[in-house]
Amino acid sequence: MDGPPRRGAGSRTRRATLADVAREAGVSTAAASYGLNGLPGVSDESCARILAAAETLGFRPNSLARSLRKGKSQVLGLLLADIANPYYSEMASGVIAAATRRNHQVFLMHTGLNEELHAGAVAALLQHQCAGLLFTSAVEAGRPTFDELSDLAVPYVQVVRRLASLPADFVGIDDRSAAWEIADHVFQHGRTRPVILNGPAVSSASQERLAGYRAALEARSVTLAHPELVDGELSSESGRNRASMVLEAGEALPDVLICGNDMIALGALGAVTEHGLRTPEDIAIVGFDNMTFASAPLLGLTTVEVPRQAMGQAATELLFERMIDPSLPPRSVILPHRLMVRRTCGSHTSSDLRPGKGRISSRIHTPADG
Repeated sequence: MDGPPRRGAGSRTRRATLADVAREAGVSTAAASYGLNGLPGVSDESCARILAAAETLGFRPNSLARSLRKGKSQVLGLLLADIANPYYSEMASGVIAAATRRNHQVFLMHTGLNEELHAGAVAALLQHQCAGLLFTSAVEAGRPTFDELSDLAVPYVQVVRRLASLPADFVGIDDRSAAWEIADHVFQHGRTRPVILNGPAVSSASQERLAGYRAALEARSVTLAHPELVDGELSSESGRNRASMVLEAGEALPDVLICGNDMIALGALGAVTEHGLRTPEDIAIVGFDNMTFASAPLLGLTTVEVPRQAMGQAATELLFERMIDPSLPPRSVILPHRLMVRRTCGSHTSSDLRPGKGRISSRIHTPADG
């Protein structure tokens, strides 16, 4: 399972192996291993052939397999999409609490959505003999890493984001339904000129939220302004920059900014204030996630509550179950969300708080699931 893909009989391509390198160089597998690792016992001529064969085949040593051969410990690995984002620190606290109850420790890694960092973090965690992994950073570009983990029987759980059709355990919320609820709420209260400032297109959670927003737009025949600004980073800077572009476009101002998370909303609020406008009187703003700062009296951000600690705990429990019984079918745990109506949407009434519904199902997630 090493090196770049080589065509095989299955649906997936086969990676060049150490045996392939040895065959290409005309040496034994042991000699190929010695030559690649710079160990004595191989002539200079043979070593040159081995290195040339490895380069020709694009072979790279499989650090995952090497790490697994060292054995495992009572340690879990948690890969975070953004360690500076309060969303992930609160989720991590749930993971750590659940792991501690079972006498396990947790190693944290920050990867962003970068596949190179993602693959390197996985290798590093397995080198530390982690018994299982939890991912909040799953994107399609990382599928080869997940394929390797499956081939090596490494237990893992996806949290927040997941890959379509990947037969793996997942914990999250119904992002599409929650996004529909918050968008429909502002439309119910008379907002008709929305701009959506969402997260990155590579994130399944962001795309599910966007699908929910668009469904609410369509249901009420509302037209979206500035569709070119929909996709962006999940940061306050991204929210501020995109909102400023909207406000400086010289067109009719929107009456609501629908933001893909609370950090984006916080940046958008800053831009609205800097342009001498008021929230919600001139422009309403809604977020997503209900981060700790969202309920601050001076902010009062309307948002969707996501049970981050509960998600971390549920994902960790799934991982332990997977470690105990690898034969279990893949499971999806969908936890409840709740619409939190506060002042920034302009319709602050306690009767508008509506809990979402949670469900648990044992099934393989397919593209048809949405």
